[in-house]
Amino acid sequence: MTLLAALAILGWLHWSTTVFSLTVGAVPTALVCVALGAAGWGPLTKWIQYRKTFQSILIGFSMGTLGCILARLHLHVFDRLFLWHGRLKRLVFAPADPGAGPTRPAGPRPR
Repeated sequence: MTLLAALAILGWLHWSTTVFSLTVGAVPTALVCVALGAAGWGPLTKWIQYRKTFQSILIGFSMGTLGCILARLHLHVFDRLFLWHGRLKRLVFAPADPGAGPTRPAGPRPR
């Protein structure tokens, strides 16, 4: 216990003394940073960056909403166009030459 007290006093007195181009004050600072990093400082810093988090949430919500609107628009426009054009059966038995009359493709007739 006395050894820790002596080290604390020496550290306090020589806080800005350079030892091998490393200040005595940087050692406990580095140790505190390592301890906080191990204790979960990472999730806390993510929470502190509230602007980036809010921006990510807003962009995701906007893209989801826009995608939903575009998908609905696509269904309303192209589904109606597909139904307006008719069924595939009409296209399979369509004549190659409009004046030639209806033709049938080779092979069995689809049911």
